[in-house]
Amino acid sequence: MPFTIILSAENASVKKVNKAILLMEDYEYGCDHSWALLRDASLPKNPTIVPASIPPLDVNEDTFTSANNSFCGKTADQIHDFIQENESKLSKMDLTVSHWVIIDEKGLEAETCLVCENTEDDEDVEEPYRMARLPWSQAWAMFSNLDIANMDFDEWVDEEAMRDEDGAWKWVGPFSESEDGEIEKKIQLAIEKARREEIID
Repeated sequence: MPFTIILSAENASVKKVNKAILLMEDYEYGCDHSWALLRDASLPKNPTIVPASIPPLDVNEDTFTSANNSFCGKTADQIHDFIQENESKLSKMDLTVSHWVIIDEKGLEAETCLVCENTEDDEDVEEPYRMARLPWSQAWAMFSNLDIANMDFDEWVDEEAMRDEDGAWKWVGPFSESEDGEIEKKIQLAIEKARREEIID
């Protein structure tokens, strides 16, 4: 099941999004191609399984605009509402609906993303969802652990810190295991290869 990514940043460079997905891949266990970028909000009546998004993304233009990405300029609240309203169809498309990632304008500039968790069924949480901002290269670790319920959201954030202006919790990483030299080497090799192939800048 690919992990769901939604791009809300406007006029995002395709090459930049290629880089985001490359950095978000799993370089620890080798679970290649973990993510699926959802761009079309007009979901089919009879959904089919969505394949993982593998850079270079199959986009005819150089940038993502409202013409090729339905979620351009959408807020985190709007994205949450869309996912909840279309939970059944998205699940049939084999996309995650309990957790998702948003790449917004701020994230595009700082190479971070918002890892989001649906909390509507959690009586201990007041808001319908919560999110944490963290580097692209750390997204897989948090997302995968949340997805298999290996770790709770609270273990990844500083609950004593104020949330930022976007409503995101502060990430408490990096953790020691995420700074493994071998993982960093694999990431660098992937980035260098992508640059040679002109997939990213």
